[in-house]
Amino acid sequence: MKATRRQLHSWPETMWTEFWTTAIIVKELQDLGFDIIFGKELYETQENELTERHKLPSPEATASAFNAAVIRLGDDELLRPMKGGFTGALARMRCGSDARMGFRFDIDGLPVKESGDPDHFPASEGFASVNDNMHACGHDGHAAIGLALAQRISEHREELDGDYFLLFQPAEEGGMGALVFSDREEIKELDAFFSLHLGLLAERKLICGLEFLTCKTFKVVFKGRSTHAAAAPDEGRNALLAATTAVNGLYALPRHKNGITRVNVGEFHSDNAMNVVADRTEFVMEVRGQHSDIREFLEKGAMNVLEGAARMNGVQVDVEEQSFHESVRNSEKLVDKVKDAALKAGIPEEAIQTKYLAPGCEDAPFIMKRVQENGGHAAYLLLGCDVKGGHHNPTFDFDEDLLDWGVEVLWGLARAHSVPS
Repeated sequence: MKATRRQLHSWPETMWTEFWTTAIIVKELQDLGFDIIFGKELYETQENELTERHKLPSPEATASAFNAAVIRLGDDELLRPMKGGFTGALARMRCGSDARMGFRFDIDGLPVKESGDPDHFPASEGFASVNDNMHACGHDGHAAIGLALAQRISEHREELDGDYFLLFQPAEEGGMGALVFSDREEIKELDAFFSLHLGLLAERKLICGLEFLTCKTFKVVFKGRSTHAAAAPDEGRNALLAATTAVNGLYALPRHKNGITRVNVGEFHSDNAMNVVADRTEFVMEVRGQHSDIREFLEKGAMNVLEGAARMNGVQVDVEEQSFHESVRNSEKLVDKVKDAALKAGIPEEAIQTKYLAPGCEDAPFIMKRVQENGGHAAYLLLGCDVKGGHHNPTFDFDEDLLDWGVEVLWGLARAHSVPS
């Protein structure tokens, strides 16, 4: 697992361009005897429509990443079906009964340039990224755990009884790549589904049921009328003033008594000369809540603030939703089974915690919700540890020993065929 993690760490690829990463994974799964769906076929629904991909990079950037993968791999046979950004893979091993269990592992990196400091472990050990991206959130470790689990399932296929699905997912970092799998009929028919994450909690603990905030992000554009700021200020309609009024109002929104709320504004732009009343100002914003009703409360207040700021200043405001992340409760039956598998794997009871709420967002809940809506059960595990540098940081790193915890617990769940009765 360490060798696999380090191999993947050396060449991270960002959302919808995980070409080389997917090819490495697919080749390993093929050798292990899995049936694999990847490339454009992965994105085709039963209605013969393609699943929508959010925040696709430009065609030029996608082509450049594809060509780089071809050069690095030295062969494009596995890459060809992915051309155009159709990355990721769904692997299946049939081991007897129709009871179905799924495991999800995200595989994308981030557009972060990795530190070359000798105190940074990947740099000192010679496996730091050699491109301008970085696995700064542990997805290289997630994929390594997934491939180790695939090896266990393959080696013991004669002893197992069930239908096992391994999901290697692209575009978790903002691209809502989980929607690719949530649209597939195989996922809707799962009896049990698991996902996991490394880090996030600065303690060496296994969390059996991790939950996330729900989040929506928006692009906000205020449109006014430009004019000379000194000669005719009364003829202008100041989009900059409206936008700054809105930002102040957003941060002043009341919070909710029943749970966590978050609001933030970033990427604020107003490209206007100093002597011109601004005719256009834009920013991106997000609202988060512990549950959907809490986020909706904050979202409604935010929309009122934006519209009010526009009316106050006689300008127009356009709001475009950019992304959305679900918040889903873990299935209690699976949480109990995760704890049992952890104890059997030798993890000390004092290092096992039933629940934890992460103050961030994830897209695996899209899959979890789809499984639960169709009568299945889902749980999200956390392999907590004190990471170096913090997530999404150039000096991020995690304790590689945690990879053992990950595969042993997931293998315990697979071997026990943890499908609730």
